[in-house]
Amino acid sequence: LIGAVSGIVIGIIIREILLGLEAMIGKPILPPVLYTIIPVILPCLLAGTIYLLLLISPSSKGKARKKDIDNHIPYAANFITAMASAHATPQAIFKSLGKQEGTYGEISKEAAWIYRDMTALGCDLITAIKRAIERSPSEKFQEFLQGIIGTLTAGGQLKTYLSGRAEHYMRENRREQKDIIESLGVLAESYIVVGVAMPLFLIIMLVVMSWVGGMAALSSIMFILVVFLVLPIIHVGYAGIIYMVTPKV
Repeated sequence: LIGAVSGIVIGIIIREILLGLEAMIGKPILPPVLYTIIPVILPCLLAGTIYLLLLISPSSKGKARKKDIDNHIPYAANFITAMASAHATPQAIFKSLGKQEGTYGEISKEAAWIYRDMTALGCDLITAIKRAIERSPSEKFQEFLQGIIGTLTAGGQLKTYLSGRAEHYMRENRREQKDIIESLGVLAESYIVVGVAMPLFLIIMLVVMSWVGGMAALSSIMFILVVFLVLPIIHVGYAGIIYMVTPKV
């Protein structure tokens, strides 16, 4: 509804601006029928766009939280293991981890919620962790918490379990970092070809064409397109790819 109303208002404003410009220049800018269609089509487009954004937003936020948790879990597991080795209670561990949001991101929020469930809502440790498992978007973090529940329920050594999981996550992290470095190496090699060699070849070819073939005007247009359109698109594209493949930790 808000998108439709906003679209109607914007459509009317655009129509009035165009009519004012027509009055100033003394000639029509658009066919008359479009002045009737604009206030009708624009609200539909704006309302549909807002509706799609509202549908996509929760899913994208959930995926972003999952990625952040998966990226931070090796380091958070080491933090938890260190505190468990110092004989800290699980409640103290989650309380301390919940205060480290700047370091461990979304995992700190999950830990803070577990501590809140135990202190403010009166849940026991097992129940609070089960609620965190149901709430977390990360399967890896769910598995980690489920292991804590299993260890506590079976009367096992929590420090031993945490130490093993921390070592496992660090091995996975090193392997992922190695894969990322290899991917960046491939991207660097392809960038040299696509972003450096190919544009230079095109520029040299255009200069030769303008000298030899008598196509100075066309070569100038192509030169401008290569410099101001093709090169920026290539650079922005590679920057975006690097941003997406590099973990934000």
